[in-house]
Amino acid sequence: MVNYLDEKTYCLFEIDSKSLSRTVVRSGKKALAIKVPHALEKQTTYVLQVLVAGNTITHKIFDGKAWVMLDELKFPGADSTVGKFGMFVPGKDQVGLSQITFKPI
Repeated sequence: MVNYLDEKTYCLFEIDSKSLSRTVVRSGKKALAIKVPHALEKQTTYVLQVLVAGNTITHKIFDGKAWVMLDELKFPGADSTVGKFGMFVPGKDQVGLSQITFKPI
């Protein structure tokens, strides 16, 4: 989850065995939802890169050889870095973080 201001304003990203999904919620309403397929169906682990900078949120996935762009969300005239960044891990799923870089502007 990125750009979380409250329970009515946030960007939710989900990954499963077939795709990355994005849902933008503004004023409690789903404003934009997409599903981007990826080619890593038989993997049990995904290596993702999430870049939150200015008015852009970018997701890339590592396919074992190179970083592949999955999604880029732009908010013209807005700052995507405002709000909280977090993860929701349901059930028995696991998340491991290998690197977080924070560069204040």
